Amino acid sequence: MASDLGSLTRLQKWHIKPASEILSQAFIDDLSLCHQIPDHHKREKLLPLLFRLMLRHGILSGEVYAVSHDMEGIVMWLPSEASDITLWTMIRCGGLALLFKVDWGILREMKRDEDFVSALRKRLVPFPHWYLAVLGVAPKFQGAGYVSKLLRPMLARLDAANAPCYVETSTEEYVSLYKHFGFKVIDEVITPGSNTKMWVMLRR
Repeated sequence: MASDLGSLTRLQKWHIKPASEILSQAFIDDLSLCHQIPDHHKREKLLPLLFRLMLRHGILSGEVYAVSHDMEGIVMWLPSEASDITLWTMIRCGGLALLFKVDWGILREMKRDEDFVSALRKRLVPFPHWYLAVLGVAPKFQGAGYVSKLLRPMLARLDAANAPCYVETSTEEYVSLYKHFGFKVIDEVITPGSNTKMWVMLRR
């Protein structure tokens, strides 16, 4: 299958704000985020800020695509060398403002989880790969085939380059979804400080 990334909209910096709103809607009930930010009202306020940081990083260091300009769904891919959000990344992407807007307890939780996931990734896939960092579809468009539209073009390109792809998920029903696209579970872990189970998957 030939890659057809041209059928998607590659996001630029002017897309960041609307894209962050779409991803916030898609991830409002994500188990790991609910653990990090238990209060629903706080999650609604903080998720757009967090996704703006992630999207800036993705646009600068990786590739971010939407289904169309209407942004029904969004996917972010990072090369393995840019998969971590470091302090320099935060500074470069304007993330220092988060220090004044996010409760320090929440930041500590998020930093601990990020460090755990980063160490896990480096242990399990210590070779060059692409990281499927974010995949989200707006609630009103879920179940309409947009996940396939977002994933298949890049996966075809990775197949042509014989490049592996890595993803983590804390949502059990996504495991079978990713298996449908050729990913295999390579580990199952419990995120420290929570009862949240995470599946680690690789597509060779």
